[in-house]
Amino acid sequence: MGKRILAVENDADILEILDILLTSEGYEVITSTTGQDIIPIIQICKPDLVLMDIRLGFLDGREICRTIKTNETTKHIPVFLMSAHAREEDVMADSFADGFIPKPFDFDKLRNGLESQLSA
Repeated sequence: MGKRILAVENDADILEILDILLTSEGYEVITSTTGQDIIPIIQICKPDLVLMDIRLGFLDGREICRTIKTNETTKHIPVFLMSAHAREEDVMADSFADGFIPKPFDFDKLRNGLESQLSA
């Protein structure tokens, strides 16, 4: 199996689409509909990259990203944030994210962004 991606998205339909598309590209995909307990989840599944929506119900993906990036055991893991409601400049400035994917996403751009981060 290929690199492991943890996809965190509270919209089940989008999460299913991401799972299908990324699996078809050879990635092993672990999915979650919530960002709660993200550090223990990451420690268990050991993803090579986290792909996460900004709006996760009452949780903010930017805050979760900051938690990942400031934790000694998880800070090395690339995090890409997705949003239909935020601008890339704003997201990248305050989240410590490694990348941003606007929604609705262009799968070729998503794939290229993930590949560039995973091959680094």
